[in-house]
Amino acid sequence: MKQTEDKYRSIVENAINGIFQTSPTGDYLSANLALAKVYGYDSPEELLAKLKNSCQLYVNPSDRDHFVAEIQPTGVISCFEVEVYRKDSSTIWVEENARKVRDCQEKLLYYEGIVTDITRRRQAEIALRLEKEKSERLLLNILPEPIADRPKDDDSAIAESYEEVSILFADIVGFTALSAQMQPIQIVNLLNHLFSEFDHLVDRYRLEKIKTIGDAYMVAAGLPIPRKDHAHAIAQLAINMQTTVQNVAKSIGEPLQLRIGINSGVVIAGVISHWYKEVYL
Repeated sequence: MKQTEDKYRSIVENAINGIFQTSPTGDYLSANLALAKVYGYDSPEELLAKLKNSCQLYVNPSDRDHFVAEIQPTGVISCFEVEVYRKDSSTIWVEENARKVRDCQEKLLYYEGIVTDITRRRQAEIALRLEKEKSERLLLNILPEPIADRPKDDDSAIAESYEEVSILFADIVGFTALSAQMQPIQIVNLLNHLFSEFDHLVDRYRLEKIKTIGDAYMVAAGLPIPRKDHAHAIAQLAINMQTTVQNVAKSIGEPLQLRIGINSGVVIAGVISHWYKEVYL
């Protein structure tokens, strides 16, 4: 029995994962060196002396109740991920795997389990989620939302026919001559200001901006969601765009004119390589 006990103690003390035993109320009964290191303590003795109850660990105090609730039905809990405090008050993420230990009368004696530091994994998951959200925002800036959702699950080409659509194409009259008289940064600021105002108008009339090329601005009405008032909506946009250009011209003291063309009819709208959208009348 002594040899078995010594062997068990050696395994626990030299394990690379944290091992613990806590009472049903959460008081620490034992801990190994690896667990002390996970929580930032120099030894198990220091951990047991300063950390009386496991509830002190949890950043969210209710996580202890969640732990008890999840282990209750089967007596076992796996992959319980929780954010905890270390000795220096910094926080880490750990994964707990534990079980109930009962006596011969089925009375709960204590919980025992293993703790693993998963902070790096959680940080990687968060970074991956943020990058995914960033790429989805970029995709939404390029494509309409109903179309942007399709490449996620389908790699096939996207091309559809629309029976009633209006397309607006606008550009600044004499832009080449105007740009020769202005500094590059002034041109960029001018187009940014002008197109930002156009974008607000497009949102107001629930239209779909297709793309901008230099001083050119292209908008569609009636796709990807068909609408009967497509021609009326695009005409209202055109009127407001002209008013916007006049206001901007006054503010910068430069003569600006906007040339606008509108056409209505049947179109084929498609997405090429999931990154470019085209409309063919």
